[in-house]
Amino acid sequence: KVESIFSANGFDLAPEGPGQIGTKFEVGGREIEVQEVATRSSKVGDYEPSEDSQLITVQVKVTNLFGKPIGVSWNSFEPKLLSEDGEELDWRSDFISMGSGKTIGQEVAGGESVRGLLVFGGPKGITPNRLKLKETSTGRVVILPIASIVAK
Repeated sequence: KVESIFSANGFDLAPEGPGQIGTKFEVGGREIEVQEVATRSSKVGDYEPSEDSQLITVQVKVTNLFGKPIGVSWNSFEPKLLSEDGEELDWRSDFISMGSGKTIGQEVAGGESVRGLLVFGGPKGITPNRLKLKETSTGRVVILPIASIVAK
């Protein structure tokens, strides 16, 4: 059973809640797990870093908790990746498949999962320290501190 980060003892607490990378949370009938944050030195989907920029990916697994199919795509989320200085990194408005490198836009059956990458761009050397992940069907926001970043 996944605990709600937005309520306690059956009472709704707030539209925002704290999360942790690697810890599952439920929002809008979806179990969401932010699995990893990584800097990328090579192409991700249709995106390539330039000489003075880097790509930063956030690996997300989404599991359908409903008994019927739900849609999962890039517009299921409104993520904000913020640096130590509060600067917002540029989200590419995409959710890339881990396998094909193509944009995810699909129905996910009840109990099934899909895993993909949210892609951000920023200047080389910028260090993200928190992710605000808004689930668009409910408007709920999870704030996740970023303790470590993997280089790929």
